[in-house]
Amino acid sequence: MEKQKLENFGVALYEPLVDAIEKLSEKHKERKKQEEEKSWNKLPIVDVSDANKNSWQTWDKNDDHFNCNIEKYQEQCFVCAKGIKNIKNSYIIRGYGCPTHLVHKEDHNELENGLGKNGDMGCYFTGSCCGSKIKKYLKEHGYNHKDYIYKF
Repeated sequence: MEKQKLENFGVALYEPLVDAIEKLSEKHKERKKQEEEKSWNKLPIVDVSDANKNSWQTWDKNDDHFNCNIEKYQEQCFVCAKGIKNIKNSYIIRGYGCPTHLVHKEDHNELENGLGKNGDMGCYFTGSCCGSKIKKYLKEHGYNHKDYIYKF
C-alpha cells in the first residue's frame, strides 16, 4: 500500500493517521454531546408533533398571510404560522431546538445554557388554538400541562 504524505499545518502526516485522528475526533464530539444531553435532562422531553397535524401547504398559506398583514398581528404562532392578534390569548412553550419538543419547567435553566450558545433560547409563542391542542395532548398522555405550556 502506497502511503501518501499530506501537508497539514506545515507537518507531513500520513493519510491513515489523519483518517484515524478525524474518526477519533468525531467520536469524541458525539460522546461529549450525548453526555451533555444526559447531564441536564432530568425530566422527559415531550414530542407533541402529533397534537397539531398541519400540512406544509397550510403552513405556507398561514405564513404568507401573516407576512402580508404583519401590522395586524403582535406575534406569529410557531406551530401553525398563523398570526396572533392579541398576545394575552396566546401560550408560551419551551422547546429543545423546536416548538414541538417541550422541555419540563425544571429543566429551563439547563435548556437556556445549552441552547443559548447558538442564540436560541427555546422559547416559542403559540396561538390559542394550537396551545389548546398541545394542552389536551399533554393531558391525554399523562403529563401535567402546567409543567410544559404557559398561558401568557
